[in-house]
Amino acid sequence: MSIEAEPSSRNPTVFGRILDGSLPATVVEETDSLLAFHDIAPASENHVLVIPKRRIAHPGALTPADLPLLREMVEAAERIARARGVADVRAAREAGTLSLGFHLWPCLSVYHLHLHLIFPMPARSCIARLKFPQAYASYYVPPEAVAERFCGAALVHGDAP
Repeated sequence: MSIEAEPSSRNPTVFGRILDGSLPATVVEETDSLLAFHDIAPASENHVLVIPKRRIAHPGALTPADLPLLREMVEAAERIARARGVADVRAAREAGTLSLGFHLWPCLSVYHLHLHLIFPMPARSCIARLKFPQAYASYYVPPEAVAERFCGAALVHGDAP
């Protein structure tokens, strides 16, 4: 079943406008349920956002039923990283040279769920290092923590650390 993007009238975020085509984006990957594109203000050489086409406002709005979608988002980010030369995503995450993460309130910039894929780490600037710390923080967390906290289950996928 194909999941359609919500019209921007129901998804007034910048990501809603990207999904409906009224704002451009450099798309890296697209599936029936996800869109991945380059961040317009990259924190590092590779900074890709993976978003669901169905609007979920933020990680705290996830439910146990969203666990497969969360898993799909992580798998897409891992595919993109491998396609860009990261041989072992798990090892890169453990070494702190690649980040997969979500911001939590009060550090949300767009109220549409988005997973950051950033590498190499650390981020380029001091401000970016605060927003995207090399070691996770209370406001920037890995997808595994989001799955456990908001979906109530472990996130099991191929390259999980």
